[in-house]
Amino acid sequence: MNLRWAHNPEPLQRLQLGAVAMTKRWIGYPQMEDKLGVKRTTIQRWVACGILPKPLRLGNHKTSRTVWWEHEVDAAMEAMANRCMRPE
Repeated sequence: MNLRWAHNPEPLQRLQLGAVAMTKRWIGYPQMEDKLGVKRTTIQRWVACGILPKPLRLGNHKTSRTVWWEHEVDAAMEAMANRCMRPE
């Protein structure tokens, strides 16, 4: 697996899956707020309810950075959208 750094210190991993390349990257609270359109408290509530995946801590201290894998958040958003869709 190749590990490279973007302009921010969030590592990117490139995986080759057949002919399709998939990018995995970490996103923090600011990116989650932008992606979901909700504030930190709502994100924490959705994690507690099981709507969003549990975050990872980058370190052992309570002030360590909290991150999610972006592809897991995208999958949770798609599942949320599918639950909300009503057949016509």
